[in-house]
Amino acid sequence: MRNQLLALLPLIVTCWPASACDLLPPSREPTLAEKLGGVREIFGGTVVGYVSEDGTQFFGKPPTQCLDERGDFRWWDREELSHVPSCSRYLDVSAALFRVDVPIVGPAAGELATFGMHWGDGDCDIDFSVGEEWLIVGHYVQEEMQAPIPKDKIATLQRMAAGPVFDMSQLYR
Repeated sequence: MRNQLLALLPLIVTCWPASACDLLPPSREPTLAEKLGGVREIFGGTVVGYVSEDGTQFFGKPPTQCLDERGDFRWWDREELSHVPSCSRYLDVSAALFRVDVPIVGPAAGELATFGMHWGDGDCDIDFSVGEEWLIVGHYVQEEMQAPIPKDKIATLQRMAAGPVFDMSQLYR
């Protein structure tokens, strides 16, 4: 992994906006501490494969014939790919498989961790590609990593995650 954990510094100092996928907007934005309290998984990791809905793990990129000219999986060609056995097994992906490179909370370095995804869910889901490096902060933030993150920021994330779980339903009353 490039120089250890790469992340966006604004992630640490600001709250994240409401998800574009929220069906009902909250009465106010939760604070960063409210969002992170009790989060069990925060790590920097590299996408190494995928997990299908039946739990089968696939390591590496899908075969070349399953990819478009940019190297992305052609999930939108579902009908065509369903007739190619080496491609069809990737159609029912339910999670990206990460190698944990920088543990912050939860999994240890070198462990495998999953993060849920389904191909083509637009703003509500990310199509992770093998080889990409991401910062995963529970289900609140997934950011492709761009720059090293200072150790004090990692400590801040760990402290916030150790805080109490906030009842988010309070924001929808």
